[in-house]
Amino acid sequence: MKELNAQEAHDLMQSDPQYIYLDVRSVPEFEAGHPPRAINIPIAHLTPGAGMSPNADFTAVVEAALPKDAKLVVGCKSGGRSARRRATSGRRSARTSCASRCSDCARMRTS
Repeated sequence: MKELNAQEAHDLMQSDPQYIYLDVRSVPEFEAGHPPRAINIPIAHLTPGAGMSPNADFTAVVEAALPKDAKLVVGCKSGGRSARRRATSGRRSARTSCASRCSDCARMRTS
């Protein structure tokens, strides 16, 4: 697993359109801003007044939504959730993937 900064993630997404940006932040975080072509599958859900709770369906949704051999850039707000996603990926860990921070990538613009 390679860790990328925002510029590297942007450049990779621009140079290889086969990469999918998997944003694992909560829905409200995603809606507040996300990189172009990002898809959102939260690793945890934000529950008002209770904080974050794990998304029990995360792995099943990822496996249903993404091809097994997909090239991924996995991002979250600060890197912790994308690292957790890599740890919970199970049989999908062989796919090409990188980690980045969505908060930085969301500021990147496509050319």
